[in-house]
Amino acid sequence: MEPAMRHEDRQALFRLIARLLGYPDAAWQQAVPALRDAIPHVPDQQIAAHLTRFLDLATEGDPDALRDHYVQTFDFGQATSLYVTYGAYGEQRERGQALLALKQLYKRAGFVMKENELPDYLPLILEFASCAPAHEVEPIFAAHRPAIARIYGELRNLKSPYAYVFAALLLALGQGEREVHDAGEDEPCADGTSSCG
Repeated sequence: MEPAMRHEDRQALFRLIARLLGYPDAAWQQAVPALRDAIPHVPDQQIAAHLTRFLDLATEGDPDALRDHYVQTFDFGQATSLYVTYGAYGEQRERGQALLALKQLYKRAGFVMKENELPDYLPLILEFASCAPAHEVEPIFAAHRPAIARIYGELRNLKSPYAYVFAALLLALGQGEREVHDAGEDEPCADGTSSCG
């Protein structure tokens, strides 16, 4: 079992995962070497292996196929939306209350978010976690860990390469390896299919 990660290491990991979950446009593709160079600095070898596997799969195919997969998975997939309160509340009033609570927490912490972004967007939560003290981050992850685990399960079912990123995140959040299995027996491909031949 890996020793517990220092908060500073977790912050760097959250920043890395936030970037990996970004839209894979040309700028993202150009950043891949720097993202790959950051992985050996992740102290947990299991987490590092998941992130490496994701980048291997994400960069082996056509960049347009990865972009299409990203849009279909995260923009159109309700069960895999990166807006973590959506899975629990949909468009119900309770979601508005959860969004407001997150926005107020960010404001109290001095974290500035873009005007047009919702506060439950997972890469934004990870950006906040990459610079906030642990006592401000832990309640957010405690509240949204079930949603993150649900998204991971859906990504595994879809054989998405992004399942590896979510597996790494769940391990970083203290989920045990028994709960976080490898992203499936069949190797997912950049286009989300399970046959890489």
